[in-house]
Amino acid sequence: MGRLIHTIQRPQGYGLAAVYRQDEYQLLAIADRCTIQHYIFDSTNPEYLCSEHAIKLRSPIVALTSAKYNGRDRLFAIADNKIYECSMNAQVWGHIEETTQRGVDSTVGHHRLHLLVYGENASVIRVTSDGRVFKYPYARKSQTVFLGSLGCIQVKLTATLEDNQTVAVLYSGYDLTSSLLYFSFEKENPRIIHQFASFVEAPSLIIPMNYGGVMVLSNSKAYLFPGLNQTCDLPDTYVDSSSTRASVSKGVVTIDIGLPPYVYSLFTAYTKIDDTRFLVTTDSGQTALIFVDLLFTPGRFGQSSMLLKSFTVLDVGKSTVANSLVHIQDNIFYAASRFSQSVLFSIQPEDPTLRILSFMPSSPPVLDLAYSYNTDSIRYAPDIFVCQGSYHNGELRKITYNTWRTTVLSSIQINEPFAEIIRLLPTNYLGYHSLDSRVYVGIMNASEISRIYEIEDDGLLKKPGAIKLSNFSIDGTGISDAKMDEKGEFEWDRVWTNDDFCAFKVRNDDIKFARVMRFRDTIHIKGGHLVLTTQGGELSVKLNHDEALVCSLQFVYFRDEPYIIVAYSDGHVLFYSGSHHQLKHRWSLTCSIRKAGLVGALLCLNNKNSIVLVMVDTHGTIYQHLIRRGNIVDSCVWISKNGVPTGMNSDGLLVVMYDDHKVIGLVPKSDYFLELADFFYSPKVIKSVTVLLLYNYMFGVLLRDGTFFTVRLKDKTDVDDAHFADQLWTKALSIKNTPYLICIKNDIASSNGFKRSSTINLLDGRSMKILDTFADGEHLYTDICLLPEDKSLEIGAQYFVAIQDDGPWSQKFPIFKVEDFKVKAVANVMAEGVPLRNVSFTSIVFSDKLYAIGNELVSIELEKVENGYRWVHEGHDSAKTKRMLQYGMQVCPTQLGGVVYLDSFHGAFLQFPNEMPRRIGSLTEMLYTAICVVPPIGDEPEYIVAGDTYGRVYFRQNTIMLHSQINVLKYIEEDGSLLIGTLDGGIYRLTSQATLETYKIRKLYGTCTKTFNLPYEQNSDVSEDRAIYPSMYIEAALKRRDIAKDFIRLAAFNSSSDKGVNKTKASHLKMPMEKFIDEF
Repeated sequence: MGRLIHTIQRPQGYGLAAVYRQDEYQLLAIADRCTIQHYIFDSTNPEYLCSEHAIKLRSPIVALTSAKYNGRDRLFAIADNKIYECSMNAQVWGHIEETTQRGVDSTVGHHRLHLLVYGENASVIRVTSDGRVFKYPYARKSQTVFLGSLGCIQVKLTATLEDNQTVAVLYSGYDLTSSLLYFSFEKENPRIIHQFASFVEAPSLIIPMNYGGVMVLSNSKAYLFPGLNQTCDLPDTYVDSSSTRASVSKGVVTIDIGLPPYVYSLFTAYTKIDDTRFLVTTDSGQTALIFVDLLFTPGRFGQSSMLLKSFTVLDVGKSTVANSLVHIQDNIFYAASRFSQSVLFSIQPEDPTLRILSFMPSSPPVLDLAYSYNTDSIRYAPDIFVCQGSYHNGELRKITYNTWRTTVLSSIQINEPFAEIIRLLPTNYLGYHSLDSRVYVGIMNASEISRIYEIEDDGLLKKPGAIKLSNFSIDGTGISDAKMDEKGEFEWDRVWTNDDFCAFKVRNDDIKFARVMRFRDTIHIKGGHLVLTTQGGELSVKLNHDEALVCSLQFVYFRDEPYIIVAYSDGHVLFYSGSHHQLKHRWSLTCSIRKAGLVGALLCLNNKNSIVLVMVDTHGTIYQHLIRRGNIVDSCVWISKNGVPTGMNSDGLLVVMYDDHKVIGLVPKSDYFLELADFFYSPKVIKSVTVLLLYNYMFGVLLRDGTFFTVRLKDKTDVDDAHFADQLWTKALSIKNTPYLICIKNDIASSNGFKRSSTINLLDGRSMKILDTFADGEHLYTDICLLPEDKSLEIGAQYFVAIQDDGPWSQKFPIFKVEDFKVKAVANVMAEGVPLRNVSFTSIVFSDKLYAIGNELVSIELEKVENGYRWVHEGHDSAKTKRMLQYGMQVCPTQLGGVVYLDSFHGAFLQFPNEMPRRIGSLTEMLYTAICVVPPIGDEPEYIVAGDTYGRVYFRQNTIMLHSQINVLKYIEEDGSLLIGTLDGGIYRLTSQATLETYKIRKLYGTCTKTFNLPYEQNSDVSEDRAIYPSMYIEAALKRRDIAKDFIRLAAFNSSSDKGVNKTKASHLKMPMEKFIDEF
């Protein structure tokens, strides 16, 4: 079987937004990948934005704009080289020849709408209807007419002048100089009518002005350009302010902006408030109001003049790095960002300050990825740490396989050292919950229930989970189990008494295990028999196994029939069904993987009202067996990468497993199998965990120090495990066998001439808490990597090396260590062998020696000297490398002694000692942006994985298309999978090759891949054992066909593909494959 590509983090937020009016409503349209979601602002709503209709396209949206045409506002989008009108639904208005677009603007002439589409080359497109330009075109009749090109220029931004007939284009030419030109239409063709001189410094934003010209902003200047037949000047009475100074040259007014936050910033987006006020944002997240007071004087013969009376820049605070900035209404604005969180905010007119109303999630570009299996708790899939951001804003996120938000509600202290917690109510015998919101737990100590506590679980209460002592009591000793009588549980207004509690009391030592069931029925093990006691009498069946090895006795009701399991610590599980007439042994199984024993086993119900048997063995492996009509029909396996659960508990629906510090769970969701999820981490030692109620996903935790507290879970829809900052997180490194995470964060010091500097941060990867920050305020660190433990060099397990990019060669590679929860610099680390020129490095990796790449590729070895360390420079054939190296981005050593390196200009190369570099791939067809070397796995030799600017990942003979530039490739050595990070913030995982022993699923996958339009590509000549399949889309395809049997198997395959092996028997499809294909 081939590999699967899994989506770990879906790209969110595309930095595109527009506003337009529809009837009496002002609509905010936000593009999120392939969807345009419409909102209406409502100040009375706590979330402010009320979701309206959504429009879904088949491909990612690359441009969005609104325009008034034929008396009404319209919304236009570009996706998949098509123009869509998206006001109510998506209607194709035409096609575009260019393969890449950067933006779209519009201009409306006499009964005509022109869309200005710009990217690598600029073109102008007119949308008409069969040549009849005076009639509004219906979508089915509309056509696109290509009018012409503006030449070989790269357009940055466009703006339509006030007359709606002239367009200003801000562009850069072949010589990389930036300029401004005006063009208009002459007999439907674009005609350049004015070309201005090149800018001294690169501009970043263009704004149309009400007088007919445009304002262009750069990092320290603002330029006011005149419109057609117009002049710009300064009046004699103009007075410079403390932050702005103005001058005139060649009819263009230049204003020097001296406001410190904006001197070194690039402007990214704007929106017009009125004729004199404009709101702008910068690449550092600053937001400012620009006041432009102009005196307009019309002249004769269409001539006019414009005088600048005043120009003011007012800082209002930080919002986000906006790609689109729109004015919704009054003082309400929305900033859409590709590089940080998108923000809805207001500006108070009486005191111009920014007030953030709400955030909208987005996924900035992925800068680096790290992973960790190495915590002091159970682990089935790695935690993934991602650095994301751009410009000066960034975030550091932690992504687990399924993270839930936890809230500790209430706690009490239990002083009995040997106390246990048992749930008395709800019973959940039938897989649903009581209408009552109360939960009762008993404190059992030495076979006595000393106290009963009531726990509130009403979600409407201000303090759900509150624990209070109850007046109830259960008298007697020798209690093995107790529950509330089911009759009392389902009577809404019942007044409960002590008589409603049913306890199983053991009168001698013959009974090893006992459970209270429905209607005061019980089951227990006695004298080598399983005994079911009901109101009609006692039924028993002999257990053909050693009674002393029993570790679990569990039951669940299905259609009023109890199903019972008896699990043994040597791995045997016996399955029984019972009734008032008989107790029947149905089947038995043995846990056989690596001859493991069992920690425990239990029965529960999934979301499809089917029974699932959950087992945990002594290696930490989790098994799920789907049971229908009393027989196992499918299974899936999760193999523990670290740690073994010490206990498990269930209420019949929710399953929790725990060790000394970690609680994980199995949750019934839309699948046939329960979904594995991360729940809770405790720094203190956990003694036991008890599921209280699935209604609010609440459970109780008893610590070894006697503290008992309630925890409520919520499926996380936002991001809690993240650090957001106006600095940029650039690198993340996980230290093996520890929970530590080392990260680099870059900052720009505005108080020190905007000098860049870095800090090295130590975090606890479990809680994402920053433990220590190493900062000297002087140096810029660009990369870090671990040093392998070496006793001969006195290098410990928590040593790492960094690149100090702004220091001399002798101090380029400082060494640090983690000690006493702090980052400490190792003293006396020097580098020898000075290179021939000043060097700058971006990436390092250690494999027997340290490889560093930048404007040079060097290899250096570490030696121990008296009182310190010395790096010895080898050079690594730098003379040969220089011929092919412009500026290196990444270097990866191979096991054969060579290196693979990636150059920002020339592409990827493979080089062996004393040989010339050999190019990988074709520079004309692909521009690589990330590389990774996968070591040998089994019989497979090592090979290179590469990603390019178009979003393609080259994996052996495969090509996977992810539709966004590949920024990061990270190999996971524990299981042979590959992490992929993209420019649009997507994170994917390519799993290692899976093995399904009996089920021939590969033909089914091949069918789905060919039949459905999936957003991934693969070469047709790839053998089945090397093919790559998108798991989630095939699963959706099977869901639509409602092929339950195969969907179950597919779910098992998805769950176990990179974690274990499906060992169940498989039946054939119910219909021939040819008919199956046709019906798809």
